[in-house]
Amino acid sequence: MSQVKVAEKKRRRNPLLPVLGLLIAISLAVFSYAVEDPFIKLIQSKFPNAGLSQSPTDPFSLTRIGFTFAIWIFLLVVFSMIVAIAGGKSPDDAKDIVMPPRTKAERDKRYGGDIE
Repeated sequence: MSQVKVAEKKRRRNPLLPVLGLLIAISLAVFSYAVEDPFIKLIQSKFPNAGLSQSPTDPFSLTRIGFTFAIWIFLLVVFSMIVAIAGGKSPDDAKDIVMPPRTKAERDKRYGGDIE
């Protein structure tokens, strides 16, 4: 008696997906660079003794770069969580793999023999 096996359908992922992720990361970096100036001014107005000094002529000051990096990391974490939640379950999930049943010898080896 012959059996016919149906081949598994492999889901092809889009090869441009990593490029899209890189574009999102770059756009978030540009957005965080644009947002950090009002953010620093807000912190300076609320906490005048915070010691944040920012010269408007120096676009690469340490304060500006630090706040830009912090905002960028925060936005990356938020967007990554949204993508992880929206993406759903992985197609390569290990719970769906059918394992062959263990033999008595394998069970005894793993659990230390019969306990009777």
